[in-house]
Amino acid sequence: MADIDAKPVVGETKPSRFKQFFSNKKTKIATLVILIVVVLASGAGFIYYRHQEQEQAKTNAVASKDNLNAVRFAGDNKLALQTAQTGLQTAVTSEDKSYWQSQIAAAYGSDGNQSKALESYLQAYSSSEDADLAVVIADMYAEQGNKAKAVEYYQKAIAALGSSPTGGVRKERLQAKIATVQEAK
Repeated sequence: MADIDAKPVVGETKPSRFKQFFSNKKTKIATLVILIVVVLASGAGFIYYRHQEQEQAKTNAVASKDNLNAVRFAGDNKLALQTAQTGLQTAVTSEDKSYWQSQIAAAYGSDGNQSKALESYLQAYSSSEDADLAVVIADMYAEQGNKAKAVEYYQKAIAALGSSPTGGVRKERLQAKIATVQEAK
């Protein structure tokens, strides 16, 4: 092995300490192994952190739903609306977003603000095309006298029921609602 401090021959450049360090095959392999371990460890740490974050979000969502139910039971509709809006901001899944948006709609409806309630139910439906939400929306349109929209959402509810075991009875009831809406003046 050449002396590190030896003067280079004229025309040659002295190899850098970095090049000298990595010129050894064992050093290259050891460095690569250490690099792989560090990358894998940080990836595993991130995955664990993300999992913990998701679990905390689920715990918070359950606590918020319990809080919302308590507030509603107490009759504080303004606080129920604020709780639902906070829940919506922290919602992760489309089901959670739909739930909180429908709770916002229910709070607006309880306050008598039917236009905001309908708007919120439509937003909830866009997150989760649920048959029950479609029925609520259809009922609201029917109350407003908007037959076309009412029929459209009753039909969406029927489609959302698909081939569920209890869907047959519900579909018959929805078909009856469609007939009633269409016959109304």
